[in-house]
Amino acid sequence: MVNAAGSKLILLKDLKNSILTSGIRAELSQKHLFIMENLTESSSSLVSKVPMLKPSEFDMWKIRIRQYILLTDYSMWDIIENGPSEAGRIGPDGKRPPPKTDGERKIRQTEMKALSTLLLAIPNEYQHQFCNCTDAQILWNALEKRFAGTKSIKRNQRDVLKQQYENFTSSKNESMTQTFDRFNKLIGELATVGVKMDQDDINRKFLRSLGDEWTMYTISYRQSDNLEEKELDDLYNDLRVFETEVEIKKKPTGYVHNAALLSASTDTTSIPEAVSTASGASSEKGTETIFEAFLSSHSNNSLINDDLDQLHPDDLEEMDIKWQMAMLSMRVKKTLC
Repeated sequence: MVNAAGSKLILLKDLKNSILTSGIRAELSQKHLFIMENLTESSSSLVSKVPMLKPSEFDMWKIRIRQYILLTDYSMWDIIENGPSEAGRIGPDGKRPPPKTDGERKIRQTEMKALSTLLLAIPNEYQHQFCNCTDAQILWNALEKRFAGTKSIKRNQRDVLKQQYENFTSSKNESMTQTFDRFNKLIGELATVGVKMDQDDINRKFLRSLGDEWTMYTISYRQSDNLEEKELDDLYNDLRVFETEVEIKKKPTGYVHNAALLSASTDTTSIPEAVSTASGASSEKGTETIFEAFLSSHSNNSLINDDLDQLHPDDLEEMDIKWQMAMLSMRVKKTLC
């Protein structure tokens, strides 16, 4: 009886363990399925975002596709650089031997994935030129030969960029931020073609490229002996503090007189309303006040011919019309009173 009861107890424990195990397995299988679905969705989203090749921006595309492949699978980029494994190379008969082990099969799958990723990045009009490439390394070399050009072409590109760097300067109506963006893009293009620039030379070139209005702000940096320790972005951020002040100083002196004249003529439109409730004497006093305000807006109480030359003819005509209308309105109000 004791042995029978013991055997039943063992059977119950085994049954309980099997039920628990099956439940755990079912839960794990559900989790595994959920993970696989997420990976599939992630893979599809990555495939839809493969950087497409633009022939005019091949050097930039090389950087982007490399980052994309490294993000997807590092071993794929290793295959592109070093070629397929020995087991995956094409034999003398022109055929690739089939994989024999699971490891070789996994390597072959990665090789085909790298080749497919590069093919997906090629526009349709160029697909027929590279469809015969048998592995990712051959395709990569073919793309470089087709779009990057020969060594002489690359050398000419470097020479052109170097010349642009030497002649770089800010434009007349360009802000410091716009100058920095153009200069930073040029430095990036030089780095892409393999030209290494000294940090001190880069910073000093940027300071020299700014206009004369920046001289008082850049003189301390240009006289510094440790400018090579400063990044270009940090130098730009230091100068950006004064950008608004410099932009105001860049405006011609006639602009200030123009604004003062317009404000004075605009204010005269509200004066007739007050004149309608005042006497003729107060009207004359108001007119004198207007002229005093107009004259006080100029530094020497007189209009300078050089300042007037800086005003646009259309602005002068508009100011003259507004002034005549204001004076005519004041005379009408004065007559009615």
